[in-house]
Amino acid sequence: MAELWKSAMRNRSWVRLVFTLLMCSTLAQPNDIATKSVTIRKIAPCPSTGRKLAIVVDDVIIARSRGNAQSVRATLDVKEDIKNQSYMIGDIIKCDVNGNPDHCEYVIKNYNMTNVCEFITAKDEVWSVAFESLDQPFNCPIKKGFYQMKEVLVSKEMLEFAPSSNAIWKAQYRGYEGNVNIFCVDLEMLVKMVHPRTGRGRRQ
Repeated sequence: MAELWKSAMRNRSWVRLVFTLLMCSTLAQPNDIATKSVTIRKIAPCPSTGRKLAIVVDDVIIARSRGNAQSVRATLDVKEDIKNQSYMIGDIIKCDVNGNPDHCEYVIKNYNMTNVCEFITAKDEVWSVAFESLDQPFNCPIKKGFYQMKEVLVSKEMLEFAPSSNAIWKAQYRGYEGNVNIFCVDLEMLVKMVHPRTGRGRRQ
C-alpha cells in the first residue's frame, strides 16, 4: 500500500486523487465485482484558522443535479495579493465507514506540493474545470478579489481516481506563502463499494 502511494505521488495521479477528495459524485462505476458510490460530505474552512487567513473557501453549496450526480458551488475570498512563492501541504486520513474516530489512519501526511501555480494553470486535467468556472481569471500571482465558482458537475473522470475502499476519507490542505499560513480547508467524502446483486456495501 505504501509503495502504491509513493508511486502515485511521483506523478500527477496523486494530484488527481487530491482533487477527487474535493469533488466527487455518487455516479456508479464498474469496479470488478462491485460499484463505487462516492458522496461529498464536507468542504469547509478549517475551524481554528480557516476564516482568518488570506484565502477563504466560503459559501460552499453541495447539491444533487442531473442524473443524481453531485455538483459544487463555492466562493474564494482572496483578501490580499499572493505571490508565486506559494506551496501547499496536505494530509489524507482514512477512517472506518461508520465514522469511529478510533479507527482512523494517515494515508498521506504532510505531503508538500511545491508548484501550486502549475496546478492552478494546468489544462485538460480533472480539476481544470473548477478553475475555469470561476467568474474571473485565477492565475499566478493570485490577485486580491472575490471569485465565484459556478456550478461544477462532478465528472466520471474525477470519480475514477477516488479510492476503491469502504471508508470515510478526510483531508486537510494548508497553503503557505513563505512561513505564513494563507489557506486551510477541511474535506470529507464517503466511499462505499456496493455489490450489484444485493445493493449492500462490502465490508473491508
